[in-house]
Amino acid sequence: MDEEFRPLGGTALGILLLVILVYAVLTANIFLGLLVIVVVVFGAVFLHLLYRFVVAVEEIAAKM
Repeated sequence: MDEEFRPLGGTALGILLLVILVYAVLTANIFLGLLVIVVVVFGAVFLHLLYRFVVAVEEIAAKM
């Protein structure tokens, strides 16, 4: 299997959300922390589903 690299934008977004989460913890801002956690979870699920979709399309294209 080929080595895969995550897009730079996704990595930057992950780092930004991590920084916001650390800020929320340090300032005891519960709502901001919960918002970041929800965004990270939904983002991870969405990116995983998108990745699985792309893999499925590539497999179908390879069979043609």
